[in-house]
Amino acid sequence: MKNTTALIILFSLLAAGEKGIANNNFNCSDTIPQAKTLSAVNYFLLFAAVDKDAAYPGGDQAWKDFLSSELNGAIPVRNGAKAGTYTIAVQFIVEPDGTVSHVKGLTHAGFGMEQEGERVIKKSKRWEPAIQNGKCVRAYRKQILTFQISKISKKRKKLSDFLFPDKT
Repeated sequence: MKNTTALIILFSLLAAGEKGIANNNFNCSDTIPQAKTLSAVNYFLLFAAVDKDAAYPGGDQAWKDFLSSELNGAIPVRNGAKAGTYTIAVQFIVEPDGTVSHVKGLTHAGFGMEQEGERVIKKSKRWEPAIQNGKCVRAYRKQILTFQISKISKKRKKLSDFLFPDKT
């Protein structure tokens, strides 16, 4: 009996917004470039709390749909990930024009998962930018992705198994 591995991808959107940065259990530091002083050019200011958060067009459900349709769940399996649950974090900035920049994995789960998360986030369409004091501003985002890999028995079934299932 041969075994193969199946994969389920779960994700949640954690973002810095009016309520502050969501707490997570990752021991990693953010690496997005920060402005040195308040007198820096506005373009280089990065907001973690804004009047209106950056939003993916269509809202959170559209973002989840985009992630689930674009993420390739076979990547960690092909790279040798064993059965288990792997949680990664990817940070990025939504620019004032709605583009995504500075995409970077914060965790090191391996098996190509951070790279896959980065690839998909870079591929996203323009966001609705964050607004602070009536102006579009740069805003920090963090995306948590959970890859759940489980072993499934790959037992060959005959057509008769489906037509005449065992009633025990």
